[in-house]
Amino acid sequence: MATPLFAQGLRELLAVRLRFAILLGRFRELEDLHQNNVSALFGVSRTTVQQGLIQLKQEGLVESTGNCGLRVTSQASEAHHEFLWELRRAVEVYALRHCIDRLTACDLARLYELVERMKAPCVQRDYVALAELEAAFQCTIVEKPRLPGLLTIWTLAVGAIRSLFRESCRIGTYRALGAIAGADVPGEF
Repeated sequence: MATPLFAQGLRELLAVRLRFAILLGRFRELEDLHQNNVSALFGVSRTTVQQGLIQLKQEGLVESTGNCGLRVTSQASEAHHEFLWELRRAVEVYALRHCIDRLTACDLARLYELVERMKAPCVQRDYVALAELEAAFQCTIVEKPRLPGLLTIWTLAVGAIRSLFRESCRIGTYRALGAIAGADVPGEF
């Protein structure tokens, strides 16, 4: 029997939300992910949680802990950060090249709306919210070309360098949005 479309969509939505929660540091490195807790946190069934965690395990964001379930993986060593950072950048540029001519007015409005929403966290120095919005912006671009495996490659690279991802959002997005908004952005980094 095929999985109903609603269940597939719910599993994918949970995987997206869990993925970003891990990438943004809401779940710490090596933190155990208990199905009951995740189920209660996101308001979904344990079956949906199991399916979402399987997907994240395939992406390398979670790992088995023997008979004890799953936990958030360790980040890549600093020696690998430069390579992974360049891989992330290459995937984003590649995706943009393959979707730039196909961006619709709706797509552009979504991207513009994300940039507008980044301004307040930028000024307030809410780096978690800022990183979340920046990730949504980049993910929108990476998903748009609908090239098989591209989102998975991006997620693997970003997942392995989670701390750098958050730091880049904190510094780069903060400065860029200050310039875009013409805002008087307080302080230096």
